[in-house]
Amino acid sequence: MTKILILIMMLALLVPQVTFASKKEARSYYQSRVTYSGPFKADRIYQLKRQHDVYYPSSRFSTMTNISCGQARSALRNSGRWAGNLSDSGACLGFAEGMDFALGNFLNYQSSRSTKKGNQ
Repeated sequence: MTKILILIMMLALLVPQVTFASKKEARSYYQSRVTYSGPFKADRIYQLKRQHDVYYPSSRFSTMTNISCGQARSALRNSGRWAGNLSDSGACLGFAEGMDFALGNFLNYQSSRSTKKGNQ
């Protein structure tokens, strides 16, 4: 009985630490309403060139105003990135493997995370 009571007390002490870690971790996620500083223009659309694994400014879409596809706009607005097919006018296309797009703000966020990890 004493061992069970000790185990319960130990678990109770761990729960606040787990909660604290979760709150700290939650702050490390991309927040679309925060403007992250970095080398990318925050509102610019970038496209992944897979053969180089590098994002370049999209030649078809400079900002989200050039994209009419609701799914793409929503994903870019909320998570900073989207993969899919877009027509030259920015409309949604079929389900074939598409391109990877990201907002400059998201790329700045990613860049700041990798810099912080390198400094730790």
